[in-house]
Amino acid sequence: MKNEIVEIKKENALSVFLKGDGLEEIIKQVEMEISTFEHDLSTGVGRKKTASLAAKVSKTKTYLDGIGKDLVSELKKQPKIIDEHRKSMRDRLDELRDLARKPLTDWEDEQAAIEEEKRIKAEQEEIAKQIESDHEIAILMNEKFDRDLAEKLEEERKKAEEIEMQKEQERIKREEEIRKQAIAQAEIEKQAAIERAEKSEKDRLYQIEQAKIQAELADKRIVEQEQRSAIEKEQALEKARLEEIKNREAEELRKKQEQEKLEASRDHVGKIRKQSKESLMSIGINEETAKVIILAISKGEIANISIKY
Repeated sequence: MKNEIVEIKKENALSVFLKGDGLEEIIKQVEMEISTFEHDLSTGVGRKKTASLAAKVSKTKTYLDGIGKDLVSELKKQPKIIDEHRKSMRDRLDELRDLARKPLTDWEDEQAAIEEEKRIKAEQEEIAKQIESDHEIAILMNEKFDRDLAEKLEEERKKAEEIEMQKEQERIKREEEIRKQAIAQAEIEKQAAIERAEKSEKDRLYQIEQAKIQAELADKRIVEQEQRSAIEKEQALEKARLEEIKNREAEELRKKQEQEKLEASRDHVGKIRKQSKESLMSIGINEETAKVIILAISKGEIANISIKY
């Protein structure tokens, strides 16, 4: 024996709750079941049948409410599933975007490295040329000095032996100083070139890092916006749920009040019928026959006779 008056197929559940008169048709079935039920409160079996009918109505309410609750639970899962799919899509497309640009990115990095290497090499060649030029000038100056000195020594050979030795030492010292200065200058220029290259590389890495930080901040803002949207959606769903609970409680109160009215009406009808039965019995009709007569009058099966309720 079924515990509920009606049943809903799972595939039809959503349309029943969304359709304007879906539940109304089910409620009408319950009303039909109640209106066609014949109560017999004079026996324990009859009273149990009446209680069983009320229990079936209650179980039907619990059954239908459970189906509605399951539908709401399934619908709440859908936004989360969609958000998970969106995040997966964004991550994968970001990876594919980077993969698509990787050959160009690698080529740009390689070209930048080549250009920087060319610049450093050119600076080093320029420094080397300057060192070589300074050295040639020093040699020419020394040759001229030697010629002048030789002429002077030829003229004053006897007087200038000691002076020649002293000047030769000064010449060597001066030449060494010039060479040291040229080497030191070359080293300074080389170090400056290296520092410029290092600064250029640091600047390039800094720009890359700043671009990465800006991209991360932009992604973070997007995620925060999505989180706010998710919270707003959740709040809207919660508001709808509370509104649904409020409406359901109001509906249950209305049904309870109607049920109380119906029970009061049934009690009144039962009381009148009992009085009518007892009146028939007072004139000699047995109880079972009196019940049959009262039920027949209630159904309108006896012409020109009715019971006033």
